[in-house]
Amino acid sequence: MIFDILTDSVRYAISKPKNILVLGILNLFDFLVVPLLFALGYYYKITKESTRGMINGDDEMPSLNNFKQLFIDGVKVLSAGLIYIIPPVIVFVILLNLSELGYLAYNLVEPISDCVFFIFFCYFYIALPNMAYHDSFKKAFDFKQINSIILEKIGVLPLIVVLLAINFVEFTFANISVNIAGVLNTILNIDAVSTHVLTFIFGTVLITLFVSPFIDVMLSRATGLLYVSED
Repeated sequence: MIFDILTDSVRYAISKPKNILVLGILNLFDFLVVPLLFALGYYYKITKESTRGMINGDDEMPSLNNFKQLFIDGVKVLSAGLIYIIPPVIVFVILLNLSELGYLAYNLVEPISDCVFFIFFCYFYIALPNMAYHDSFKKAFDFKQINSIILEKIGVLPLIVVLLAINFVEFTFANISVNIAGVLNTILNIDAVSTHVLTFIFGTVLITLFVSPFIDVMLSRATGLLYVSED
Protein backbone atom coordinates (compact mmCIF):
# COMPACT_ATOMS: atom_id res chain seq x y z
CA MET A 1 0.00 0.00 0.00
CA ILE A 2 2.75 2.46 0.96
CA PHE A 3 4.68 1.94 -2.28
CA ASP A 4 1.48 2.24 -4.33
CA ILE A 5 0.53 5.51 -2.65
CA LEU A 6 4.01 6.98 -3.18
CA THR A 7 4.23 5.94 -6.85
CA ASP A 8 0.70 7.20 -7.47
CA SER A 9 1.60 10.53 -5.85
CA VAL A 10 4.66 10.94 -8.10
CA ARG A 11 2.65 10.08 -11.23
CA TYR A 12 -0.07 12.47 -10.11
CA ALA A 13 2.39 15.32 -9.45
CA ILE A 14 3.83 15.11 -12.98
CA SER A 15 0.42 14.82 -14.67
CA LYS A 16 0.20 18.59 -15.23
CA PRO A 17 3.64 20.30 -15.29
CA LYS A 18 2.01 23.65 -16.10
CA ASN A 19 0.16 23.59 -12.79
CA ILE A 20 3.42 22.90 -10.95
CA LEU A 21 4.96 25.97 -12.59
CA VAL A 22 1.97 28.16 -11.69
CA LEU A 23 2.17 26.94 -8.09
CA GLY A 24 5.89 27.71 -8.12
CA ILE A 25 5.19 31.27 -9.24
CA LEU A 26 2.63 31.60 -6.44
CA ASN A 27 5.35 30.35 -4.07
CA LEU A 28 7.72 33.09 -5.23
CA PHE A 29 5.19 35.70 -4.17
CA ASP A 30 3.80 33.96 -1.08
CA PHE A 31 5.14 36.81 1.08
CA LEU A 32 2.15 38.77 -0.26
CA VAL A 33 -0.08 36.20 1.54
CA VAL A 34 -2.81 36.09 -1.12
CA PRO A 35 -0.72 33.91 -3.52
CA LEU A 36 0.04 31.66 -0.54
CA LEU A 37 -3.68 31.28 0.17
CA PHE A 38 -4.37 30.40 -3.47
CA ALA A 39 -1.68 27.71 -3.34
CA LEU A 40 -2.91 26.30 -0.02
CA GLY A 41 -6.46 26.26 -1.39
CA TYR A 42 -5.30 24.31 -4.43
CA TYR A 43 -3.45 21.73 -2.32
CA TYR A 44 -6.62 21.38 -0.26
CA LYS A 45 -8.56 20.82 -3.49
CA ILE A 46 -6.13 18.03 -4.40
CA THR A 47 -6.57 16.43 -0.99
CA LYS A 48 -10.35 16.68 -1.21
CA GLU A 49 -10.47 15.05 -4.64
CA SER A 50 -7.97 12.39 -3.54
CA THR A 51 -10.22 11.32 -0.64
CA ARG A 52 -12.66 10.26 -3.34
CA GLY A 53 -10.02 8.94 -5.72
CA MET A 54 -8.35 5.61 -6.32
CA ILE A 55 -4.73 4.52 -5.87
CA ASN A 56 -3.08 4.04 -9.28
CA GLY A 57 -6.23 5.20 -11.02
CA ASP A 58 -6.33 7.71 -13.87
CA ASP A 59 -6.79 10.80 -11.65
CA GLU A 60 -5.04 13.97 -12.76
CA MET A 61 -4.36 17.24 -10.97
CA PRO A 62 -7.50 19.42 -10.94
CA SER A 63 -7.74 22.65 -12.90
CA LEU A 64 -6.37 25.80 -11.35
CA ASN A 65 -9.56 27.82 -11.40
CA ASN A 66 -12.28 29.24 -9.14
CA PHE A 67 -9.77 31.37 -7.25
CA LYS A 68 -12.46 32.67 -4.92
CA GLN A 69 -12.97 29.14 -3.56
CA LEU A 70 -9.22 28.52 -3.50
CA PHE A 71 -8.81 31.65 -1.39
CA ILE A 72 -11.52 30.57 1.07
CA ASP A 73 -10.07 27.06 1.37
CA GLY A 74 -6.57 28.52 1.72
CA VAL A 75 -7.74 30.61 4.68
CA LYS A 76 -9.15 27.47 6.30
CA VAL A 77 -5.93 25.50 5.78
CA LEU A 78 -3.75 28.33 7.07
CA SER A 79 -6.00 28.83 10.11
CA ALA A 80 -5.92 25.11 10.93
CA GLY A 81 -2.15 25.05 10.52
CA LEU A 82 -1.67 28.01 12.85
CA ILE A 83 -3.87 26.40 15.48
CA TYR A 84 -1.99 23.10 15.21
CA ILE A 85 1.37 24.81 15.59
CA ILE A 86 0.41 26.49 18.90
CA PRO A 87 0.77 23.45 21.24
CA PRO A 88 4.26 22.44 19.96
CA VAL A 89 5.45 26.04 20.28
CA ILE A 90 4.10 26.21 23.86
CA VAL A 91 5.86 22.93 24.70
CA PHE A 92 9.11 24.28 23.22
CA VAL A 93 8.89 27.50 25.26
CA ILE A 94 8.15 25.54 28.47
CA LEU A 95 11.07 23.17 27.86
CA LEU A 96 13.37 26.09 27.11
CA ASN A 97 12.36 27.82 30.35
CA LEU A 98 12.83 24.59 32.34
CA SER A 99 16.28 24.26 30.80
CA GLU A 100 17.23 27.82 31.72
CA LEU A 101 16.03 27.20 35.29
CA GLY A 102 18.17 24.07 35.49
CA TYR A 103 15.31 21.55 35.65
CA LEU A 104 16.07 20.05 32.24
CA ALA A 105 19.30 19.44 30.34
CA TYR A 106 19.57 21.90 27.44
CA ASN A 107 20.52 19.19 24.96
CA LEU A 108 17.14 17.49 25.57
CA VAL A 109 15.08 20.52 24.55
CA GLU A 110 15.52 20.09 20.80
CA PRO A 111 14.90 16.31 20.51
CA ILE A 112 11.81 16.45 22.76
CA SER A 113 10.46 19.47 20.87
CA ASP A 114 11.14 17.78 17.53
CA CYS A 115 9.15 14.73 18.63
CA VAL A 116 6.21 16.88 19.71
CA PHE A 117 6.33 18.84 16.44
CA PHE A 118 6.41 15.61 14.44
CA ILE A 119 3.42 14.17 16.31
CA PHE A 120 1.35 17.28 15.57
CA PHE A 121 2.68 17.24 11.99
CA CYS A 122 1.29 13.71 11.57
CA TYR A 123 -2.06 14.67 13.09
CA PHE A 124 -2.31 17.77 10.93
CA TYR A 125 -1.84 15.83 7.71
CA ILE A 126 -4.74 13.54 8.58
CA ALA A 127 -6.80 16.43 9.97
CA LEU A 128 -6.71 18.13 6.54
CA PRO A 129 -8.23 15.22 4.58
CA ASN A 130 -10.72 14.72 7.42
CA MET A 131 -11.74 18.36 7.05
CA ALA A 132 -11.82 18.06 3.26
CA TYR A 133 -13.77 14.79 3.17
CA HIS A 134 -16.51 16.12 5.46
CA ASP A 135 -16.24 19.67 4.06
CA SER A 136 -16.21 20.98 7.62
CA PHE A 137 -13.53 23.12 9.28
CA LYS A 138 -14.33 21.75 12.75
CA LYS A 139 -13.50 18.23 11.51
CA ALA A 140 -9.84 19.29 11.51
CA PHE A 141 -10.10 19.22 15.31
CA ASP A 142 -12.21 16.11 15.78
CA PHE A 143 -9.37 14.35 17.59
CA LYS A 144 -11.48 11.33 18.52
CA GLN A 145 -12.19 10.63 14.85
CA ILE A 146 -8.63 11.49 13.75
CA ASN A 147 -7.22 9.13 16.40
CA SER A 148 -9.52 6.38 15.18
CA ILE A 149 -8.46 6.93 11.56
CA ILE A 150 -4.75 6.86 12.40
CA LEU A 151 -4.80 3.96 14.86
CA GLU A 152 -7.52 1.73 13.42
CA LYS A 153 -7.72 2.52 9.72
CA ILE A 154 -4.40 3.81 8.34
CA GLY A 155 -1.93 2.56 10.92
CA VAL A 156 0.77 4.63 12.59
CA LEU A 157 3.65 3.05 10.65
CA PRO A 158 2.24 3.62 7.13
CA LEU A 159 1.51 7.25 8.02
CA ILE A 160 5.02 7.87 9.36
CA VAL A 161 6.70 6.06 6.45
CA VAL A 162 4.77 8.01 3.81
CA LEU A 163 5.46 11.38 5.45
CA LEU A 164 9.16 10.62 5.98
CA ALA A 165 9.53 9.27 2.44
CA ILE A 166 8.10 12.45 0.92
CA ASN A 167 10.32 14.58 3.15
CA PHE A 168 13.29 12.50 2.03
CA VAL A 169 12.41 13.16 -1.61
CA GLU A 170 12.24 16.89 -0.87
CA PHE A 171 15.59 16.79 0.93
CA THR A 172 17.17 14.88 -1.96
CA PHE A 173 15.89 17.25 -4.66
CA ALA A 174 16.94 20.28 -2.60
CA ASN A 175 20.46 18.90 -2.21
CA ILE A 176 20.68 18.13 -5.93
CA SER A 177 19.70 21.72 -6.75
CA VAL A 178 22.35 23.14 -4.42
CA ASN A 179 25.00 20.69 -5.69
CA ILE A 180 24.31 21.71 -9.30
CA ALA A 181 25.25 25.26 -8.34
CA GLY A 182 28.44 23.97 -6.67
CA VAL A 183 29.47 21.93 -9.72
CA LEU A 184 28.86 24.87 -12.06
CA ASN A 185 30.89 27.12 -9.79
CA THR A 186 33.79 24.69 -9.97
CA ILE A 187 33.58 24.17 -13.74
CA LEU A 188 33.16 27.83 -14.63
CA ASN A 189 35.59 29.08 -11.97
CA ILE A 190 33.53 32.22 -11.53
CA ASP A 191 33.86 35.11 -9.10
CA ALA A 192 32.20 35.37 -5.71
CA VAL A 193 29.28 37.51 -6.92
CA SER A 194 28.43 35.07 -9.71
CA THR A 195 28.74 32.20 -7.25
CA HIS A 196 26.09 33.77 -5.04
CA VAL A 197 23.85 34.39 -8.06
CA LEU A 198 24.13 30.74 -9.17
CA THR A 199 23.51 29.50 -5.65
CA PHE A 200 20.43 31.72 -5.41
CA ILE A 201 19.09 30.49 -8.76
CA PHE A 202 19.59 26.80 -8.08
CA GLY A 203 19.32 26.80 -4.30
CA THR A 204 16.33 29.09 -3.93
CA VAL A 205 14.50 29.88 -7.17
CA LEU A 206 14.65 26.35 -8.60
CA ILE A 207 13.50 24.82 -5.32
CA THR A 208 10.70 27.37 -4.94
CA LEU A 209 9.52 27.09 -8.54
CA PHE A 210 9.64 23.33 -9.01
CA VAL A 211 10.70 21.27 -6.00
CA SER A 212 8.41 22.74 -3.34
CA PRO A 213 5.17 22.65 -5.38
CA PHE A 214 6.00 19.14 -6.63
CA ILE A 215 6.47 17.92 -3.06
CA ASP A 216 3.36 19.73 -1.81
CA VAL A 217 1.25 18.15 -4.56
CA MET A 218 2.72 14.73 -3.68
CA LEU A 219 1.96 15.29 0.00
CA SER A 220 -1.60 16.47 -0.66
CA ARG A 221 -2.29 13.50 -2.91
CA ALA A 222 -0.64 10.96 -0.59
CA THR A 223 -2.45 12.09 2.54
CA GLY A 224 -5.78 12.11 0.73
CA LEU A 225 -5.19 8.54 -0.45
CA LEU A 226 -3.97 7.48 2.98
CA TYR A 227 -7.17 8.79 4.50
CA VAL A 228 -9.31 6.41 2.45
CA SER A 229 -6.88 3.48 2.56
CA GLU A 230 -6.97 0.47 4.84
CA ASP A 231 -3.97 -0.70 6.90
